[in-house]
Amino acid sequence: GSEFPVWVMDWMSNTNPLAEPVPTSIHKEGDLPMEYWYTEPLRLKEQLGVPLGYHVYNWHWIPFNNDYPHYLPAKKEFCEDVQTLRKAGVRVMPYINARLWDTLDHEDQDWQFSSRARAWATKDADGNLFTEKYESHEPDGSLCELAAMCPSSGVWKNQMADVLDGLFHTIGVDGVYMDQIAAAAPYLCEDPAHNHLPGGGSWWTQQYNLLVRRSRQVRGEDGILTTEDNAEVYMKAMDGFLTWIWTFDNLVPAFPVLYSGYVMMFGRSTNGIKKGDEIFLRYETAEQFVFGGQLGWLNADVSRRPSEVSFLRMMSQMRYRYAPFFYKGEALRPAKLTTNRPDRLTKPAYYDSRLFCARQVLTGTWRLWDGSRTVMFIVNCDSEPAQFTAETEGSQAVVADGSGSISSVYIKEGQLVIHGEVSPESCLVIEL
Repeated sequence: GSEFPVWVMDWMSNTNPLAEPVPTSIHKEGDLPMEYWYTEPLRLKEQLGVPLGYHVYNWHWIPFNNDYPHYLPAKKEFCEDVQTLRKAGVRVMPYINARLWDTLDHEDQDWQFSSRARAWATKDADGNLFTEKYESHEPDGSLCELAAMCPSSGVWKNQMADVLDGLFHTIGVDGVYMDQIAAAAPYLCEDPAHNHLPGGGSWWTQQYNLLVRRSRQVRGEDGILTTEDNAEVYMKAMDGFLTWIWTFDNLVPAFPVLYSGYVMMFGRSTNGIKKGDEIFLRYETAEQFVFGGQLGWLNADVSRRPSEVSFLRMMSQMRYRYAPFFYKGEALRPAKLTTNRPDRLTKPAYYDSRLFCARQVLTGTWRLWDGSRTVMFIVNCDSEPAQFTAETEGSQAVVADGSGSISSVYIKEGQLVIHGEVSPESCLVIEL
């Protein structure tokens, strides 16, 4: 997983007649032909020319956000076509939710919730369940009510392990995405029958880490486990964090500076309302790259937008060639960069409608842990050549890769000053 350059996020069509028309929480509009779920990622993989990670939703017969955690059996088509993807170099990572049990867990019936799960769900001091509702509905039109399970529960740990056992050893996937663990705040569970002190405390994160370690025992040595967002308290157990929400302006790479090489950071959301926003896609891809993250987490139909896939191919191939810098290297302070390319306006993917300025030329500097190599990446998102001046630490600089040139290099006031040009929609790699 450490060397993956790029990820796609997509889903299988709804075949269960009780499923919602779309899983609206991931902004899907309409169903596509059943074979799309694997033919489109294969098409994109060929266009990019690098290994592809595939985060797949809706692979289970039960509807999305409904009848959890009874994910198995999987859809017949999923079981049949997973190996087609894997043989082509696409690594498959299905979605599950690692927190929630539907209180009506077989269509409109309480099948196993009361008999197996209720005792081990989170509760307040009065014994009321902590529940959550999303945009999924029961057959009568009411919203599904999903109970947040207590991570201290052996029942819940074993339930998760059983699902992973089926996915890894029966179906043969490469990883499993365990949703919400590093994204959702703890509930202050006060059930006196549970194996933890009532209310808050370190027990919540400790028990989730034990749950993931239990899942890792089932997984074996060849698969990865990932989760949503990037709470570092779960890093000791998880292989990867989905950084989908890092889509705002004025970000600094504090988290990657600290933790690159210790956990994978993959993906930014460019789907939904942002699909087709080329300014946004290029900026987020470039910033994720210079921050050291794995690229993408976009729908496979980007393969139908030639200009976008061209930029993504260039960045993905660069990310693949320089992967060791990001999983056995460290980020250094980026160069002070000035350029003749003006900012472009765009806006975030979620929660905020304010415009922000998308810089068209971005830079980051990375050094291998053994100190043997240091490289500076300069990415030009613009469709015109970018003239640049970079001021950084170092004594000399040479072009190592990419498209562009250096016109002069000199020392000024203890800083290495580099003048040069980066070609349109390209990345220039300078060895320091």
